[in-house]
Amino acid sequence: MKVRWKSRKLANGMAALTVGAAVAGVVGVVGIGSGEAAPVSVTLNYTCPFPLIGDQTLKVKVDSEFPDNAVAGQLSPAITFKATVTVPESATDGLAMVGAATIEGTAKAGATLKYPVDKTLNLGLPLTVPVTPVPPSGTFDIVTSGKAPQVNFPSPGTASVTVGNFSTTLTPKYPDGTPTDLGTFTSDCVQVPGQNNLLGTFEIKSGNPTTPPTTPPTTEPPTTPPTTPPTTEPPTTPPTTPPTTEPPTTPPTTPPTTEPPTTPPTTPPTTEPPTTPPTTPPTTEPPTTPPTTPPTTQPPTNPVEISYGVTGKTFIKKLGAELILGPGSLDAELTASTGQFSAGLTLPKAKASFKLFGLLPATATVKLTPTGPVTGTLKSGIVKSNVKVDVRLVDIRVLGLPLLASDSCRTSQPADVNLVSGPGFDPATGGKLSGSYTLPSFTGCGLLTGFVTALTSGPDNPIEVNLKKK
Repeated sequence: MKVRWKSRKLANGMAALTVGAAVAGVVGVVGIGSGEAAPVSVTLNYTCPFPLIGDQTLKVKVDSEFPDNAVAGQLSPAITFKATVTVPESATDGLAMVGAATIEGTAKAGATLKYPVDKTLNLGLPLTVPVTPVPPSGTFDIVTSGKAPQVNFPSPGTASVTVGNFSTTLTPKYPDGTPTDLGTFTSDCVQVPGQNNLLGTFEIKSGNPTTPPTTPPTTEPPTTPPTTPPTTEPPTTPPTTPPTTEPPTTPPTTPPTTEPPTTPPTTPPTTEPPTTPPTTPPTTEPPTTPPTTPPTTQPPTNPVEISYGVTGKTFIKKLGAELILGPGSLDAELTASTGQFSAGLTLPKAKASFKLFGLLPATATVKLTPTGPVTGTLKSGIVKSNVKVDVRLVDIRVLGLPLLASDSCRTSQPADVNLVSGPGFDPATGGKLSGSYTLPSFTGCGLLTGFVTALTSGPDNPIEVNLKKK
């Protein structure tokens, strides 16, 4: 079955990219000190929610260096850090399905720095997620790096750094650099419970606070120069002459009163500048053209097509018969910005075996025809769908003998079938949908109409459908 998603679906790859940048920022906080550094590394798993595909688990490896001679009372130099994220194949498939060629954005990482004496510094580090190419398939690595801020530790002792959660804002883009239908979205990622998120510890050594402060204050150069110049000649001579003579009186009176204030201010403001330029630009072109074009053009131009094979089964509760469904096909169109989709479903005739009155072996050939498209939503990895199906009994045999052969024996109205995805459903690969429905009464079965209705019609008939991407 073919599935055409009219829009694009985001994948875990976006998340993976962000994790790298975010956790890298956390690590940057740890790199403090001015001497030889000891390398440290930690690998953590995060759960990140994403539009359409729901929660994804990502693994991030963080590498940095701890100082081995951090000194109390001295400002630490900034050091570099690095984080490597391996984007899984399923995430790459999701990005490819959206049509994304690159992904980029920003992140904010959290970390906790504890240092003597009983000091805790909660850090929220802003980071940039670099433009990263997305391959057509397989896994790929995202590497991000940065520098830590400088820190001045007040006391010696042991310091520790733990890595926290992070938030990311991402934009997947087409090859031409324009955003996909998903636009820009934010995902708040949380560490998987039960992990050791301690990046490491390091020692802060005692400094020598007495020597530097005592040198500058004890010197005596400041006493000699200040006493001589102020008392002798500079204060007395210059202040008396300039204020009393003629410079202050003449210049201030002439320029302000004569021509500058009266002539220039009146002419320019009233005549041309205010009237002509302000009216034309705002009303004509800038506001009208740019806002209207982008929203209308982009969504319809890049449909994504996906093909699924459909298999499944349903159990007609009243008859006690299992009906095997498929193999069939499904073609869907998804609008990524809203998560709504519409799909065409085709299924072949199905055959059921049962025992009439619990004794007589019987078979029935059933034709299932959707009366309209499958409609529904895909949000946070969960599919909710509905389809209305016309059910026809084209052949009924008892003990191998034909009891009914007709194309007009069908339900009086379409069966209303609701299906919801189960755990592990991934639009990029497929999964299971399940639900139940009521089988309406039958019509057009001739003399057997009442018999067929009594034998089959009723509520709570379970159904299961499996989708597999082709």
